[in-house]
Amino acid sequence: MTILRTNKYSINLPSIVEDPTPGANLIFFQNESFNSSTLDYGFNKSLSYNVAGTGYSTFGYSNINSQDSWGGVMFLNGEVTHVKHVIFNTNNDYRNNLDLSPFSSMDPSRPIKNCRYDTNGTNNSVLLTYRMQSSTAGNNYNNYFRRVNRSTDLSTSYPDQNTSFGTSYTFLPVYRNTVTNNLVCIGDYNASGYFPGAYAGFNLPGIFSNSAPSPASVTAVANRTNQFVGVGVSSQAIMMHNSVGNDFSQTFYRYNDSANTVVNLNDYSSAPSVQGTGGIGVYAISNRHETGTGSITVTGSGVGAASVTGYIFGKVLNVTAVTSGAIVVGQTIAGTGITANTTITALGTGTTTSVGGDRTTSYGGYQPKYASRTFADLSTSTVTQGFYVPYFDTAGKFQPFYYQWNTVTDNFVRNQDVMVTYTTGTLATYWAADSASATSVNVTYGAQRAVINETFTYNGGRYLTLMQLHGAGGIYDANASQRTMVTYTVDTSTYKTLAYHSSVAIPSTPKNIVWLNDNRTLLGVFAYSAFYIYNFTSAAGWTLINTQPYQFNAVGRDSLGRIWGQDTGPLGGGRIHILLSDTTSMPATISVVPAAPMFNYTGTNQLTSLAVDAYNSYSTRIALNVTLTVVGTSLRILDGAGTQCTTYTTATSTSTSTIVQAMIVGPGSSSLRATIAL
Repeated sequence: MTILRTNKYSINLPSIVEDPTPGANLIFFQNESFNSSTLDYGFNKSLSYNVAGTGYSTFGYSNINSQDSWGGVMFLNGEVTHVKHVIFNTNNDYRNNLDLSPFSSMDPSRPIKNCRYDTNGTNNSVLLTYRMQSSTAGNNYNNYFRRVNRSTDLSTSYPDQNTSFGTSYTFLPVYRNTVTNNLVCIGDYNASGYFPGAYAGFNLPGIFSNSAPSPASVTAVANRTNQFVGVGVSSQAIMMHNSVGNDFSQTFYRYNDSANTVVNLNDYSSAPSVQGTGGIGVYAISNRHETGTGSITVTGSGVGAASVTGYIFGKVLNVTAVTSGAIVVGQTIAGTGITANTTITALGTGTTTSVGGDRTTSYGGYQPKYASRTFADLSTSTVTQGFYVPYFDTAGKFQPFYYQWNTVTDNFVRNQDVMVTYTTGTLATYWAADSASATSVNVTYGAQRAVINETFTYNGGRYLTLMQLHGAGGIYDANASQRTMVTYTVDTSTYKTLAYHSSVAIPSTPKNIVWLNDNRTLLGVFAYSAFYIYNFTSAAGWTLINTQPYQFNAVGRDSLGRIWGQDTGPLGGGRIHILLSDTTSMPATISVVPAAPMFNYTGTNQLTSLAVDAYNSYSTRIALNVTLTVVGTSLRILDGAGTQCTTYTTATSTSTSTIVQAMIVGPGSSSLRATIAL
C-alpha cells in the first residue's frame, strides 16, 4: 500500500485514466502518460481532451470535494466508486447523495464501468462519463469524453466529443446491445426536483457513429430506485423499479432500445398479508382448499369460538372481517367447501417468519433499496435466475423477497415465504434501522442513504449480507447496530431459508462501498475519515483486514487487478494511492492448526507441530512470511536448529501446508498470534 503521487495542483482533469484501448497499456495521471504495467514515465505522450487537438480543455476533476459531481476523478477498466466529503454529519442535503455505481447493475457479467471500450470487430468506441448533480434538477447531467473508430491509443489523437448530455437526468452505461449497437444505460430521472427517480428505458443510440449521440428515454417514474437486472428475450434489457416510499412495490420492464418502448412484465404493488393475531389476517390450516376470492363465513370451535368471513387458498385462511370471537391455534373451523376437522395450525402462513404488512416509517424512514446480484437458481428445472430484494415487515424484521426470473419467458415470480432464523436473539439483537432518514420522498437528497442486500458464494456456500449506508458520514456513529453488516447462510435447496451466520460493526458510519473482487468477498467501505477493507470467510464472516486513515473520494480496480485510491492530499490537488498491487496475493486469512487441540503434560517436554497456511480472498493458498508469536509459558516454537523460541517467522507455500515444529514445555494454556507485513 503505497502513496504513488501527490498532484501539485487542483485542476479540472482526472487524477487517473486507464486507457481502455486493447493493447494500449497506458495509464494517465492528470494528463501525463505512464506505462500501465511498470508505471514508467511515458515521454512525449499525454492525453488531450481538446476536440481540435490544438489546446487545453477541461474534463473531470483532481478533487471532487468542492464539486457537484459523483465522479470524474478516476476512470479505470474495473468497478469504481466515488464519494463526496463536502459536509459531515448533516442530514438532508443533496451533496450527501450516493454514487449508485456499486449496486445499480444486478448482472454479474455487466458491472457499471465509467471507462468503456466497445467494438463489434469492425468499429470501436471509447467512452468516459461521469454524473453531475446540483440542488436543482436542471443541473443534473452527464459529462462525457468520446472517441470513435480509432486504431491508436488515447495519447495519439483527440476526442470526437468532450461535452455534456442534456439536463434533469443522469445515467450509468451498462452494455452494448449487439443487435442495435445502442449503448443501454440505467437512466435516473430527476426533472421534478427529487432524487432518485427512474426511467424504464434509456440508451445512447449508434455508439459507433462519429456524431454526438442524442439520448433516448422512456417512462419516467418518480421516487424509484432503478436497477439493471440483465438481458432478457430478444437481447432486450430488463429493468427493475423499486419504490422508495415502501418496501413492497417492484415493477419489471423489458426495454426495446431500437423502438425506445417498454413492456411492463410484472408489477408487484401489494404488501404481504399481515399475520393474523386472532382477527383480520392470515392463518395456516391443516387441509388444502380453494374457495375462490368470494367471501365465506367461517366458524371456529373447540378452542374458543369465532365467526369470521374470508377465503382460502391452499392451506392459508385469509380473514377479511370478524363478526365475533377470535381465531386461535388448535381451533376447528367449518364453512362452505371446508373439509371436516380442518384446524388452525399457526398464526400467519406457517411457511415464513414474516408477519407481513408495511413497516411504514416505524422502522426507518423512506429508504432507497437495492436488490442483490442475480445467480443461477438450481432448485428449478427451468432456466431461472434468482435474486433478493430487501423487505422489512410491519414488525421491522428483515424478510427479503426471493425473486425468480424465468429467462426464457421473462416472467418474474416473487416469493414472500422466506424463513429468516437466528440462533440467538432477533434482527434487533444485531442491527437497527436508520432513525435519521428523510420524512418525504419528494426531495433532492432522497439518495443520501440506501439499504442493500448482496449475495455471493464462498467455498461452495451461498450467503446474503444486509447493510445500510449514509452519505453524510457520522450519522450512525453513536449506534453500532446501525452500522452493522449482518450475514446469513442461504439454504440452496429452495433459496428461501436464511440462517444467521455472523455480523460485524463498521468502526464509523459507512458512506458507500466498492467491491474489490469479482466474487464480492473483498469489500471496501468508505467512511468520513477512513477507508476499511473487509474480507469474507465462512469461518469468521466479514473480517476487517486493513484500515487506511485517509478520506478517499474514489477507489477502484484496474484491468491488472490493482486497487487504486485517491484522497485530496496535502496540496488539495489529489493524492494517488495503490492500495493493493495484486488482489490474488493479498492475504485474507492466516490459518494455524496444531497437531492436537490439547496435550496432557506430565513433566516431560512433548514434540508437536503446527500447520501454517495463508489464503487470499479467493480461498487460494499464497506464499508469504508469517510471524508466529507465543503468548503463554506452556508452548515454544522450534527454529531450524531446534532452539526454543517465542517468536518465529516462516514462509507459507502455494501448494501445501508449511509444518512448523513446536514443543509443549509446561502445564497451562498458551495462544498463538500470527502476523504478516503488508
